[in-house]
Amino acid sequence: MESIAVYNQKGGTGKTTTTINLGHSLALTGKKVLIIDIDDQGNDAECLGVKFTKSIYHLLKGEATFEQCIVNARKNLDLLPSDETISQVALEMVGWRNRENALKKRLEGIETYDYVLIDCQTGLGILNENALNFCKKLLVPVSMEYLSVKGLFKVDRLIYDLREDFQKNLKIDLIVPTFVDERVKRTKEYIDFFETMDHFKGIISPYIRIDTKLSESFAHGKTIFEYSLNSRGAYDYIQLCKRVLEGI
Repeated sequence: MESIAVYNQKGGTGKTTTTINLGHSLALTGKKVLIIDIDDQGNDAECLGVKFTKSIYHLLKGEATFEQCIVNARKNLDLLPSDETISQVALEMVGWRNRENALKKRLEGIETYDYVLIDCQTGLGILNENALNFCKKLLVPVSMEYLSVKGLFKVDRLIYDLREDFQKNLKIDLIVPTFVDERVKRTKEYIDFFETMDHFKGIISPYIRIDTKLSESFAHGKTIFEYSLNSRGAYDYIQLCKRVLEGI
């Protein structure tokens, strides 16, 4: 099983868009995929057009089993949904013993999936700590604007600080440039900058171009592959999928 946290401290970088479309593209190849939403906005369920009664809140509280909380979203694609109630349990978790392993403890039996993608919150917080502690790989979407690029280096420093606490070899495994406009000079400069840094060499993925169909698809409760298979967005996420299938 490959477990991947999709994380950036800054909002608006395409975390949910990347999680959902990468997850569905992997599922379309025949892989069994689980998306875990740990954001209190609960966007994954809305974007996928699925309804639920139990969420990750009930799982973490021990009020429902893992099997009771997941919902099937597409063929080969399941979702462990979230909503605003997860903020309540996050406050409680601060006082829990072994709190950084709470999610891992509740996910026993998850090994039946080929890929687990966790759509993280913005910032840090106890839930993101749990996600980073659980996952083996870290994927960071970075939108091509100054604050997002700056945020990448904050993530890098954070991961360095967390290594000792988690006693594991945390690192950024893949940087995904998002909202790329090839006509904008600054965008190319940012990508070239990443690629020339020894620290990030070899971990820059195929980039995701700006495509209005990506946002339109979610308004219809569809992934980009269902809404506009011949679009730029679909092509770009297929390329990202191929990179992930290669082992990142």
